Amino acid sequence: MRLEFVVGLQAALILCSPNLVSCDDTIHCAERRPNDVHGVLRCLIDQKHISRAPPYTVNVNVSVRTLSITSPDDTSLDYVFHMIVTEKYIDTRLRFKVYQAGRYHHGLNAFPYRNSLWTPKLLPVENDPPSNFPTFWERVTVFPSGEVHFRRRIKVALTCRTTMDIFPFDHPVCKFSLYAAGYRRDQVHLSWDHHAPAFILSEGLSNVNAPPVRVEVASCSIEEQATYNAACIKASTILARDHIVYWVTLYVPSIVLVTSAFMTFWLKATPPRSMIGTTTRLTYISTTNNLRNQLSSVSSLVSLNVWDSVSIIIIYFCILEFIFTDYLGRHPRAYEKEDEKFLEEASARSSLTFCDKMILYLRRPNAKIANDIDVFCRIAVPLVYLKFLIGYFVANHSVFAEDVERTLKAYKDFMD
Repeated sequence: MRLEFVVGLQAALILCSPNLVSCDDTIHCAERRPNDVHGVLRCLIDQKHISRAPPYTVNVNVSVRTLSITSPDDTSLDYVFHMIVTEKYIDTRLRFKVYQAGRYHHGLNAFPYRNSLWTPKLLPVENDPPSNFPTFWERVTVFPSGEVHFRRRIKVALTCRTTMDIFPFDHPVCKFSLYAAGYRRDQVHLSWDHHAPAFILSEGLSNVNAPPVRVEVASCSIEEQATYNAACIKASTILARDHIVYWVTLYVPSIVLVTSAFMTFWLKATPPRSMIGTTTRLTYISTTNNLRNQLSSVSSLVSLNVWDSVSIIIIYFCILEFIFTDYLGRHPRAYEKEDEKFLEEASARSSLTFCDKMILYLRRPNAKIANDIDVFCRIAVPLVYLKFLIGYFVANHSVFAEDVERTLKAYKDFMD
């Protein structure tokens, strides 16, 4: 009995010797155990130096699935991506034979032996140093052909770029690059997986305020690879800001404050008009300052500057109109009573030119002129503001907000 065991052990050692590229999936290197998955993996691991990099160039196909995108606030360009990175490559040292049809067609779960296997160390360029970068292992699968599927979860903090001139209708562009840390380009070659979606967004993607609209993948340029001295691939995620947030926090309050200033055209009493004009102006300045304090100090906020400038000008115009009409009403012009008889006689003439009518109109009592100005402003100022709103949102929301290519081109020009 003992002799049979020794003979069997010698046969197992011969099958699992380093000179062979395969290992029997039903024979453990120390004892016979049919259907022993761990025996096959231990056979592969114990007999070969698979914790070291292979002596040939390894082609690694990478695919990324984004699980969530978060940012600290709505105006921030700092986003945190939670992703699952899948690396597929072939390590010929891990090949083994399959003696049963269909056996191990799903691969062997090598997760318990992950620390004993060699895996290409892919790290994001834009994140922490390799020693501090957090990573979480998900799954390691080895197939009979030597193909290895290595999947892990990572959290990457990215500082994105955008064209602030159309904020908040811009599209932040977040660049994400992976490089093979510690390996030269002749040792590890990286490429996006062509047999599966290279960079996809999970169907249940959770995001706070940055819904993605497009993803583009590419290989790093020769200059970038020379900089990292390693193989490199990159992807760009184009995001869209949550416009509902800005409607609630910026545009609707601004529209309410500006239209509140229009109420002064219908009021005759001085104290209410003065109070409404001053309150709307101060409240608007306070509201817009709260948003600008969250933004970076840049001078290219063209869209936001236009919105604030027009709103402030209209509110200030309402205050000036009140001051002017109130002054006319309180200070009647001299000889107004004498001019009334003259106006009656002059108005009866049929040969009056436009200039004559304007001169006669200006000789009317100041109180009537002030009232006519109020009536005119009740119609003209809201119409001007309505036209501004239509033009502003058509240009920004319907044109610029949908023009993803504009933002992407500006980003590429900046990077070049």
